[in-house]
Amino acid sequence: MAKVGEGDPRWVVADRADGKNVNAWHWSERDVSTWARAFLTSRLSTLAFPAAAADVGPSTLTVDKVEGDAHLYNRKGTLKPVYDLKVTGKWTTSHATLGDRSGGVYKFELFDDDPEVTFGLDSTTAAVVAERDAARAAAAPAIVAICRAFITALGAGADVAGVAGTPAPAAAVSEASALAALPPPPAFDDAAAVDLAAPPPDAVIASVALAARRADVYAAFTDVPRARAWTQRPAVVGGGVGAPWSMEAGPFSVSGTVVEAVPGVALTLTWRSAAWPPEQESRVALTVADEEGKTRLTVAHTQIPPGQRGAVEAWWRGEVFRRIKVVFGWGDASFL
Repeated sequence: MAKVGEGDPRWVVADRADGKNVNAWHWSERDVSTWARAFLTSRLSTLAFPAAAADVGPSTLTVDKVEGDAHLYNRKGTLKPVYDLKVTGKWTTSHATLGDRSGGVYKFELFDDDPEVTFGLDSTTAAVVAERDAARAAAAPAIVAICRAFITALGAGADVAGVAGTPAPAAAVSEASALAALPPPPAFDDAAAVDLAAPPPDAVIASVALAARRADVYAAFTDVPRARAWTQRPAVVGGGVGAPWSMEAGPFSVSGTVVEAVPGVALTLTWRSAAWPPEQESRVALTVADEEGKTRLTVAHTQIPPGQRGAVEAWWRGEVFRRIKVVFGWGDASFL
């Protein structure tokens, strides 16, 4: 092993001021949600099951919707799949003698390898209930098997060439369409405390436990190389009170000024999306605290414009919490 100062200059072993992810070795991310929807739809739509009675045809499945997302993260050559999907469809059975069809809705959520599949009914007659029970008994194990095949294929690279060594492409979602221009939010009221148990409708309160030191979690938002590491985009952070800050994460480009900074404890910022008119601003209070060997990061995001709370909360949980967990190895991104 080389001593300090004697390393080959070709080795990249130090923090880089530009936050560059050399050869995508340290981290990369690929959104494979489209592949996931196609995989599940194609396999579920080919299932057929034996009839419950002599005059009843086989039960079949169709897929109406596959909602949610699936991502592949590469950290130092190891692929980590993260997925949270909800599948809704219909099961139907044909009657040979009556010439009609019966059935209902089936659905399940896929976030682990043992999804619970439920089958609903269009009718509660004894015959249809028997058909439902027969379809469920045959279909549920087959659906679980397909889900496990999906997890295996996802973990193997999701049939996407170059996943393990290709940085995430730029987001295709337009920020302007995701966050439409809205009337300005009300003025800040610094004296009003935010009730964490019952936040107002214009606020997002989100919290996550991270397997990291408090100083490191705080630095993820105030140290330029670390901020660039988890966003994989340009970032301007670390200034004192009154200094501007900005970063890009996922489909959103956000910026503001530093209102308060207590190193290793709390950071308060004004926060606005680039898609908002200049007069629109919200406020973010980040706090970090020790918690049973981990660090609890809590975000209180207030003064959010009407209609934007869902998009803002999704940004914090998906583009911030999940990214810092995966990139820095601070916990399982499946649990947020």
